[in-house]
Amino acid sequence: MPLSDKALRLRDFFVDNLLHLHYHESFGADLVFPSFELGSFDYLDYAQQELIHSSEMSKINCVSHLKRAMECEIDIFLSVLNLKNQVKPIDSIQLIFVG
Repeated sequence: MPLSDKALRLRDFFVDNLLHLHYHESFGADLVFPSFELGSFDYLDYAQQELIHSSEMSKINCVSHLKRAMECEIDIFLSVLNLKNQVKPIDSIQLIFVG
């Protein structure tokens, strides 16, 4: 599925400018981090536990947990930058892997 034009522009902006973006407390705004029942480190722990087993189901579960960990981190990143409502959920993952 191709990225929307808005998602492509956002991805290109981050590729070009991410190293130049920084937060300074004198801006008067606090960074607001969303809270989740489970965080990315929880999903990484689950993925690691699945690696102990060698079944196909465990391998699939491991990949699923890794995907959830990545989605959680992307959600936090976009939320902190107040961009969560600017990107469709499917586009958030594709921002990383497409192009």
